[in-house]
Amino acid sequence: KSEVECSGTAMQDDGPNNASASERAPPLWFELPALTRVGWLQITAGVGLVTFLCPALSNYALFQIALGLAVSLGSIGPLYGLFLDWPFKGKRPTLYGCAGVFLTIAGVLILCVWGT
Repeated sequence: KSEVECSGTAMQDDGPNNASASERAPPLWFELPALTRVGWLQITAGVGLVTFLCPALSNYALFQIALGLAVSLGSIGPLYGLFLDWPFKGKRPTLYGCAGVFLTIAGVLILCVWGT
């Protein structure tokens, strides 16, 4: 095996038979990813929630509560992503992330209770 200089660091060349991940051809745009059944169920549930449930509930909220309150509640949607990363990707929320969620929800509750 030979050593190849790359950015000032020595790297081993595995030869022509073992192409590294960066040298592989990218997948074609029409190829589906290789996922497990659980992975496909997660994607299907996410598509259903994003394309149907979220817009339906948002429009329903616009007619049931004040516009400012509906917009405030709609803006906290990304906060759910912090906690959905845990069951779906196994990434636990950090302390700073949880503190940010707490402050944001506290602010929305203040608007809900004392806002007019």
